[in-house]
Amino acid sequence: MCEKAGVRFRSAATEEFDERVNSAYSIGYEPEERKKLVDAYMDTFYHVFGQYPKTIGSWVLDTVTLEYAAQKYGIVAGATCRDQIGTDGFTLWGGYPNGIYYPSRMNENIPAQTAKNQLSIPVFRLLGPDPIYNFEQNLRDDLHGMVFTLEPVWLTGRDMKWITWMFDNLTEEDTLGIGYAQVGQENNFLWENIEPGFAPQLNVISKLAKDGKVRVETMAASAQWFRKKYRLTPPMTWQSSKDWNQNHNLSAQWYASNCYRLGFLEEDHHLRIRDFFLYRENYCSRYLHHAMTNTKSTFDALPVLYPQLWCDLWKERPFIRLIDADGNEPTGSARFYAENETDACAELIDSSTNNVLSRFLLTPDRLILHGEHRLVFDLLPVLKQATDTHVQMEHEGFLYEFIAETGKVIKTGPQRIEIMPKGGRISLKLGEPQPISMLYTESYRSNPEAMDSIKPVWKETDCALPFPPTFTPEESILMHGTTAEITLNTNQPGEIRYTTDGSTPDQNAPLYTKPIVIQKDTIISARVFLPDGRSSDVHSAHYQFALTEMELKSPTHFDPREVFHHDGIYGLLNSKRGTCDYLCGQWLGTLENLDVTGVFKLPQEIESIGIGLLSHHRSGIIFPEYIELFTGSDEAHLSLKEIMHIPNAPCEKEIVKKDFVFSVKESIGCFRIVAHRYAKMPQWCTYKGVCDVFTLADHLIVKPIEK
Repeated sequence: MCEKAGVRFRSAATEEFDERVNSAYSIGYEPEERKKLVDAYMDTFYHVFGQYPKTIGSWVLDTVTLEYAAQKYGIVAGATCRDQIGTDGFTLWGGYPNGIYYPSRMNENIPAQTAKNQLSIPVFRLLGPDPIYNFEQNLRDDLHGMVFTLEPVWLTGRDMKWITWMFDNLTEEDTLGIGYAQVGQENNFLWENIEPGFAPQLNVISKLAKDGKVRVETMAASAQWFRKKYRLTPPMTWQSSKDWNQNHNLSAQWYASNCYRLGFLEEDHHLRIRDFFLYRENYCSRYLHHAMTNTKSTFDALPVLYPQLWCDLWKERPFIRLIDADGNEPTGSARFYAENETDACAELIDSSTNNVLSRFLLTPDRLILHGEHRLVFDLLPVLKQATDTHVQMEHEGFLYEFIAETGKVIKTGPQRIEIMPKGGRISLKLGEPQPISMLYTESYRSNPEAMDSIKPVWKETDCALPFPPTFTPEESILMHGTTAEITLNTNQPGEIRYTTDGSTPDQNAPLYTKPIVIQKDTIISARVFLPDGRSSDVHSAHYQFALTEMELKSPTHFDPREVFHHDGIYGLLNSKRGTCDYLCGQWLGTLENLDVTGVFKLPQEIESIGIGLLSHHRSGIIFPEYIELFTGSDEAHLSLKEIMHIPNAPCEKEIVKKDFVFSVKESIGCFRIVAHRYAKMPQWCTYKGVCDVFTLADHLIVKPIEK
């Protein structure tokens, strides 16, 4: 793309795969270079699709790129990644928590406060983040390395309990503003990895759409509706009154306007502010005028509470807390709700009397606390000075403040303040007020009913293919000498046709009416045929019968993550096979040579020994360089039987699972398989030159000589 644009690529085509932010993303280039890159991109897009796109999105997307694409190519909206810290070199934090906003012309991460200084191209936050746990990143030991979003290739985004909970938050909670989620996959994963999460998400969404609870539309359609209705970024709440994770049992509410964002967290019967950022439209992005100079990017807002950044300063997690006259935090239960079209409430309720102990009212430019409790800021390292009424802060050389219109500010330490109520009230002015009339466009104010009465429209498509049938059990290694019944299922009103010889089933293949009984190795292939002539893709599964009674030993250190460590080494005898989705939970992973020894109780006449492996070089998983098989009467008398060299070349597909089988044809009491990984990823891999070569195995396949 750089070559096409006539722009110098910011890195070198070295051996190691280059995904650094300063070379692979627009902010790594000067503003005028970004425009040339947009031209090159749009020209390529046009030649592929015959038209320009209506929307653009990226993990990070700057206002220079977005404004130029809008002016020259008619882009109506842009999208940027959800909040995250340090993931693949990207930090985006403190921006609009979820939903749609008009960015400041000087900072793509925050909304502007005035129409004059905003870029009137709506920006959407991607990936559908969990309103509770996405924002607990780096704060809880049991959450490290987890991704809590609708991204379908990861574990949360394919969990039906979580998916249902996520959409309940958007459709059932008492919220204000726009409930929004983006679904789909933004990265270079393939359908084998996307389908396990995306298919159940689509099933939930289709039911909600049929029930009239959501509108399903393109980003362009949402942006056009948004621009017709709103002149400025509207306030919103986004909340969850119930937790899907009973280990923590939290509840949360987000309020965001074009002046600030604030997050509440209820935990252990305490209601606390856990996250607080102010928005000032003249707080410039680091990359507005020049390209980034390091390899990691940072987008933020003006912090009032930033625990992910500050917890090391205080040696524990800081909050903004309610404190009573005795210095204690009040306890109760939280209640979150919308007050009207612009204001929201968070209340702490006495569980025994149902009386309100404290009540937060959040308006577009103010935070008002009703009750006798004072607000205690555990930590405020950005504090510059405090008077009775003003709290001035400084972040990245930028000065900003909030004002206590009611209540008294007390500085209790170099980096701590408290705010005392006056007459049972604290009122903090957080931004410059805008008349409510300024929020909406003139066309909307003249006829609000026309836009507010838009109803969700659901239309069954006549071109979408049905999903393939599912098998129970799924592809498996079954115990030798047993019989198995395979059940085929479909949720669609059609018929299933199948074959048992590996051939492709057509409309003349046997009709499935009852479980298929098998006693020997069998390939079952099936597809769904609908009455209107549509048919699904073919789903095939290879069922094999093998020995499973043996002791296993291994010096290999396996990946500690549960998804890659099912039952440890004995996962290699689990009947269920791994799929082309490497997060299916059936693969045993290691960054070392895979070395496993199997010991039989009695000598066995063995026909063959194999092991199932996965190759998915986009994700850093490839077949080993070679595999050794040792056989013998016991562990002390093993000798090399055969070495199998695997071609150092791409597979026929980008994701391939394959059984590597050695012929044995002798009586043995013990065997050992060693799969030798490459020292570095070969040149044909996506991550060429990287040392972290991942090996994934799903099963040992030991077949006896049939008598």
